[in-house]
Amino acid sequence: MTTADSALDLTAAIRSRAIGAEELLDLFAARIRSEDPKLSAFVELRLERAYAHARRIDARHAAWPDPLPSFWGVPFAIKDNDPMRFTRLRVGSRALKWVWTPFDSPVVTRFRAAGFVMVGKTTTSELALMPVVDTDLGPPTRNPHDPDYYAGGSSGGAGAAVASEMLPIAHAADGGGSIRIPASLCGLFGFKASRGLTPDFYGQFDVVGLSVAGVVSRTVEDSAVAMDALCGVPTPGGALRAACDDEIPKLTVRVCTESALVDVHPQIAAGVREVARALESMGHAVSDAPALEGAIDDFLPVFGRMAANVPIFKEGALQPTTRWLRGIGKGVSRVEAKALNTALTARVDAWFGDTDIMLLPSIGRAAARVGEFSGLDAEPSFRAASQLGAFTAPFNVSGQPAASLPIGAVDGVPFGVQIAGRRGADRLVYAVARRLERALRDA
Repeated sequence: MTTADSALDLTAAIRSRAIGAEELLDLFAARIRSEDPKLSAFVELRLERAYAHARRIDARHAAWPDPLPSFWGVPFAIKDNDPMRFTRLRVGSRALKWVWTPFDSPVVTRFRAAGFVMVGKTTTSELALMPVVDTDLGPPTRNPHDPDYYAGGSSGGAGAAVASEMLPIAHAADGGGSIRIPASLCGLFGFKASRGLTPDFYGQFDVVGLSVAGVVSRTVEDSAVAMDALCGVPTPGGALRAACDDEIPKLTVRVCTESALVDVHPQIAAGVREVARALESMGHAVSDAPALEGAIDDFLPVFGRMAANVPIFKEGALQPTTRWLRGIGKGVSRVEAKALNTALTARVDAWFGDTDIMLLPSIGRAAARVGEFSGLDAEPSFRAASQLGAFTAPFNVSGQPAASLPIGAVDGVPFGVQIAGRRGADRLVYAVARRLERALRDA
């Protein structure tokens, strides 16, 4: 076994006793010691506890559950926006750096039930707001494909950890593209579920339901099984894993490679169209879609309200862009935020129409260089960085499922195609993603 194997293959090796859980952890711990000083993917490591867990797994063969949890003995990490017992909860901020939690969040509880061995927590942008990770807590999180570039955000630590083989799969969360952006930039698969597919883990702060939990992974199948775990199915056999083998009926597919918010890189547009041709060759009806009309200012009050809902006692300890966003959000009531999001959802619905699947760039522009936004004032910094989420945020607004599948690279840094479906069509998005994953691999 190697650190490049899929999470499900690693579980199969443990199940067959081809490798022990402790031996597997040794492989990934060595990668962490080698790669994390260069990439800053982790904000906290708990390897001693991970080793204790791995040894318990190895020592109790006779007492292994039947059936085994889906990811029995596989190393994993939690993004630092969710509480994990006996660790800190910084959410990327100096203002929260001393917060310590004695309990697991429901997200962590479900991932533990799936058999993962928790090695620590990965980095996030401050309050998980920016699409790059560059906080006051430590060095920026860099892209394993080229450390001169960011790994994306806000789940940048998860993306960097999986892409560098420090982990086979990692927890992530998405409130405006925070799973799909790092998945795209790191050459991984990332899926944002429909609103309501999983429990509302973040409803206390996210009043309109922008955010959902998920993972970044190397394969579509790993992601599907992990999402089944978040849906409360910790053993193999969930609906999303089954979707990977679904037959796909003839679909209405629309392709959008234009945006009012970002000039799309021609190489990325060409890559998306190549994927569209692949679907057309499978017999699906493919046509073009116009750009979604709108501006970042339409979304700012809703996103700002989410930022303002996080309790902070030392506002001055926040980064300027975070303070600026919270300032906007404090002027928007919960009722107003919900009404604004309803209006924006109607706009996205009208644009999406009766389409089964829409193909778009996950990110329209080339990757951002480390430090690209740091010399700007708060508002210009956010507006410049928000170009990375131009194609992802609409589906957080509308609550539709959307995935990023790697398809190419610009100047050595990966990019992905975004596959979006109707609300509730999570199973179809997985089926299409798995079919495309196979087609691109075999091409």
